[in-house]
Amino acid sequence: MGGCCNKGRCMCNCCVSCCMNIRHVSNAILRVFENLPIIGHIVSAIYMCLPWGNKSQAERAALKATTGLLPPISLLGFMCEWWDEVGRKKSPKTATLMFDDRTDWMGNFHDVRMENICLPGSHQSATYKVDRKLNKCLPLVEGWSQCQNLSITEQLNAGIRFLDLRIMSHENDVWCHHNIIRCVTLKEVVEDVKQFVDLHPSEIVGLHIVNDGKALAWSKTNDIIRNILGSKIVHPDNMGKTLGEITRQGGNVILFGLYEVNDRWPNLTHYWPNKQYPHQLSEDIKEAYDYCMTNRQHDLIWYKAELTPDAYIIARNIGNMVGVVVSRCADEKFEFLEDMAHAANHSVLEAMKEWTYIPFNMLCVDFVDDNIIQRIIEMNYAQAHQPRPGAATANYSVFCESNI
Repeated sequence: MGGCCNKGRCMCNCCVSCCMNIRHVSNAILRVFENLPIIGHIVSAIYMCLPWGNKSQAERAALKATTGLLPPISLLGFMCEWWDEVGRKKSPKTATLMFDDRTDWMGNFHDVRMENICLPGSHQSATYKVDRKLNKCLPLVEGWSQCQNLSITEQLNAGIRFLDLRIMSHENDVWCHHNIIRCVTLKEVVEDVKQFVDLHPSEIVGLHIVNDGKALAWSKTNDIIRNILGSKIVHPDNMGKTLGEITRQGGNVILFGLYEVNDRWPNLTHYWPNKQYPHQLSEDIKEAYDYCMTNRQHDLIWYKAELTPDAYIIARNIGNMVGVVVSRCADEKFEFLEDMAHAANHSVLEAMKEWTYIPFNMLCVDFVDDNIIQRIIEMNYAQAHQPRPGAATANYSVFCESNI
């Protein structure tokens, strides 16, 4: 398993912290000047040149600069933004600049069953690339739709072993999507997974596939999966076997999801916190952790450790007078989903410091974090041969099967 030494990791963390501070200060200053005519348009161009800038930031600046052409509106917007930036609440955040190579980490767990291991996962795994055509019609949508910035191959190389895919039919093909935004085709994703497990036969990758109510040709979907993965698909009959027994038979991909997915493993219970702010997520993680540590589940448990924006958070991101008006309802101001993910991931890391065991079998985050992946793998070593904690129970009310 690839990995850097502790000294190197500490130095990297210092660099990340410094870069994050520079990023936050720069964004705060630029946001204030978005409201001024001409200057706001220059800010829009600056966003596109910054290493951390994105299209949605540039679109927001251009829109605000254009609406601020009247001096009273421009001045009022400038003052509102300044007041909001100075007084805004800021949660601690974490981000990753570089990822370790963890292409073969599961080779160390071949005598372990799925129920005793936790797979690092990514939420909305295929959103690293969004459909630019639709984004032209809906400004700012990219910033609230993209949940990952690593490709599928890059995620797998970094150690991610559970992928969350939402799919839909469009123009005689099957696409991964996030709400109304198309991302990449399912075929591209499955081909990337197949290529990875061919190169790394010791690894097992979980695919959770649902359509979120979108129209979908399931026969075509199953054909894509079966034609590409073939014998790599792990049949549900292997649920009680160790990872080594599964991979020695040539199986590397476990399918989860709706009933229409052929050869799906049925024993997955998932939990979606549906929280908007880091302190809420921290409380929810603790509640779920405590429950699972005292109530042993027969199913595999998937926890989505991510924040979900609501209308108030999106409106406050716009800033100007709109941001000030909704600031009483929006506890904190975020710079799109990536900024929310950095705050959420910090909460996850802080929670994991207190854990003696990971009761979840899949732990997914937005904008996957190297430190979270590393921590999960380290804890897998510590708990690989321990029985799952807690007394067996049939009460799964804390988890909601409909939350996808």
